[in-house]
Amino acid sequence: RACRVRIAPMANASSCSGTPHVELANGVLLPMVAYGHRDGKGLDARVDAALAAGLCHFDTAEVYRGRRELASLLRKRPRASFFLTAKIDPTMPRTRRRECRADGGGCEAIVARAADALATEFGGAPIDLLLLHRPPLPQKGDDAAAQCTRARALWRGMVAAVARGRARAHGVSNFCVPLLRCLVGDEAGRVHPHVVSGMLHVGMGADPLGYLSWAREHGAVFQAYSVLGGVEGDLQNIVAQPAVARIAAAHGTSAAAVAMRWVAQRRLPFVTHSSSAAHLRDNLRLFDDAAWAPSGRALSDAEVRALDSVGAPAGSPSHWGECTEGGGTSSPSARPGPRARRDDGWGRPRTAGDIAGKLAPAVARLCGGVASPRVGWSAERQACEDAERLQNALAEVGARSRVTHRADEAWEPLEGAALLAHPDPLGALQRGEVPALV
Repeated sequence: RACRVRIAPMANASSCSGTPHVELANGVLLPMVAYGHRDGKGLDARVDAALAAGLCHFDTAEVYRGRRELASLLRKRPRASFFLTAKIDPTMPRTRRRECRADGGGCEAIVARAADALATEFGGAPIDLLLLHRPPLPQKGDDAAAQCTRARALWRGMVAAVARGRARAHGVSNFCVPLLRCLVGDEAGRVHPHVVSGMLHVGMGADPLGYLSWAREHGAVFQAYSVLGGVEGDLQNIVAQPAVARIAAAHGTSAAAVAMRWVAQRRLPFVTHSSSAAHLRDNLRLFDDAAWAPSGRALSDAEVRALDSVGAPAGSPSHWGECTEGGGTSSPSARPGPRARRDDGWGRPRTAGDIAGKLAPAVARLCGGVASPRVGWSAERQACEDAERLQNALAEVGARSRVTHRADEAWEPLEGAALLAHPDPLGALQRGEVPALV
């Protein structure tokens, strides 16, 4: 079934009347702009600002700081007043990597428990859109089919979550096209994702690695994140592109607005992180051809082609995914070029992904004493979850980081403790402020 974009009152979200939305293949109405929180600081004011701007779609994930705070805030509001997207990470906590076995065993149970926990945390009603946050990670000793087998098993869990009433729609995030093909496979009647989420911004081209084509051909909506390059810190690079600046001047608006309009004019939903009510209202107006810019007109075909042709920053649609794209890969940690610099020889640059592995003993010690399943709050649980987030972030940064360490012996006494105690561990690594590592 084709997906349709329209601007009309939404039956399933009373505070979203007039909000642009897309109808998913199963009839669920997905608001086109989602507010994604990065942490819990000042979240109550940010949620109020989003709602005041007319934005009622909130995007969260198991691994996001502030998820519990967001749940507490939203539980106080009528469930019909907001749309919720929540993401399950099949790789965190790290025990899930062992539980989801190469033959697919244990994977569906991970999704079932996570879906139940998220729905309960947000008040018991179904999650409006449930996503797998990223693909399962390849494990040592896996054969060539193991990642696909795990992904299919996890996906069966997602389909079951909708069937059990824990979610209204489902999808995946950061899955490369080969793994998307794996999900639908050759089996008759296999359920396709309603939503495919990935990075998309000016500089990546009109259809990077065929993600948008795949979604369109399989009746899925492509939802963009990092539309201004925020995940990889590419905002200034995007707005400095001559084509972006030239088109912004022609429409009397900002370069950032042009970059976002490039996504919105293609009628693709996206996630924003702005905490400004004015900016959030501007985000919603991006879908109005006459109101998005002082020019009062849409981007011309020539302007769209010019933005399609911008070649930098390159980005990566499956930014957080470890899987191959034919002869290359969509994961920054394995892409060719300067960002993929890696050498396993001691005394040469190594990657943040390597450091994430070195943190494993410290994380295991911190989390070893935390009861499972984790219920309620405790300082021990918070320390464990913070450590897991750091390790996860390091794995995400991968070879894009310039972190080095010259000797394995440096980790014997350190074992990640200095990093875990540092107020800005990722920044410390990138600036070379942890002496034992450089």
